[in-house]
Amino acid sequence: KEEWEKSFNTINDAIVLMDCRGRAARMNTAAKTLLNPYLLDLLSGRCCLQEEAQSQTSGDKQNGPAVAAGDAEAEEILDPATDRYFEIKSLPRFDPAGRPIGLVHVVRDITLRKKTEEEREKLQSQLLRAQKMEAVGTLAGGIAHDFNNILAGIQGYISIMLLDLKLDHPFYTK
Repeated sequence: KEEWEKSFNTINDAIVLMDCRGRAARMNTAAKTLLNPYLLDLLSGRCCLQEEAQSQTSGDKQNGPAVAAGDAEAEEILDPATDRYFEIKSLPRFDPAGRPIGLVHVVRDITLRKKTEEEREKLQSQLLRAQKMEAVGTLAGGIAHDFNNILAGIQGYISIMLLDLKLDHPFYTK
């Protein structure tokens, strides 16, 4: 039991064991420092939802641990009070008879990952804009080069034409 306690409190993710009514039965050290009243209320609400879902499916033969254990999905939320992102995974707990007795909530602070993803998206957007500008510059340079080639041909023909013109011809100007 002592080794389990040490391990439980060493984990960086917040772990909260709640009963079906949403009351915290246990929480590790990380949960005590990381979770504020907003997040605890959110976790408690999940327990109430689980209790309602279990009461609706109580006549169903497939409400055992195997089915419910596969229902856990991670949800990402933003805590408005701290402006931090959290990933919450809620796993059902069962008594030896297979009846639900609550949830285990695992809460992970993913703020750094979310901020990194946002920065990467911002940089990707800037890179795309720079690539578009480069493409426009290359296109403009190509058009200018082609136009210059046409003008060089026109200038050449004008120079040849001027060689044949006399100085008193009306088209000849200096």
